[in-house]
Amino acid sequence: AAACSDTILNVWNLASRTIAQSYSGVSAIAAAISKDGKYLAGGNTNVEIFDLGQKKKIVSSKGHQNRITGIDWMPRRNLVATASGDGTVRIWNEKGDSVKTINSITGSPYSVVFTPDGKKMIVGMSNGKVKLYDTGNWKETDSVQSGSSLLNLKIDEMGKYILTSGDKGQLFLWNLKNHQPPRQLKGHTNNIYGVSFHPNGRYAISAS
Repeated sequence: AAACSDTILNVWNLASRTIAQSYSGVSAIAAAISKDGKYLAGGNTNVEIFDLGQKKKIVSSKGHQNRITGIDWMPRRNLVATASGDGTVRIWNEKGDSVKTINSITGSPYSVVFTPDGKKMIVGMSNGKVKLYDTGNWKETDSVQSGSSLLNLKIDEMGKYILTSGDKGQLFLWNLKNHQPPRQLKGHTNNIYGVSFHPNGRYAISAS
């Protein structure tokens, strides 16, 4: 799925490189498909949820007071997390009910991802702070400073590494298993907007 400020949310068929589904009137810079492939979520200040099987919007829920900049679905449960510049991370179910609100006092949440087993939620703050939450009770369990800014955050498919990027070439790799301080990867000098992991976990990609 692709989200854009032109108020169109597209679902692409990668084999034919054509648009499979398109939803207008959705101003979003973040979108995510649930792990079971049933739902699509995106939005600006409202979270909007679409049923991909029925090809229609089923939910538009208010909650955030500022733009949603990060969104991810929790594995094995149809819960979606949204990070916003209003200083909160909200957890929603597929019906659009806000089941949990996490308030931040140390920065503005910018990105959010779940570990592959769904046991941890990782929140990247705009000031470079990265926080881990236990999804059993939604309590913060750990945090680390990953540079002075954050533009993107990804976790590898094994749930071992977190990669964060920021401005001025800041790129950090954090090993979740040994909890050692993040290791800086040097090679860029400008803002790094795109990061990703290779499926085998041996390589990472950064785009600046």
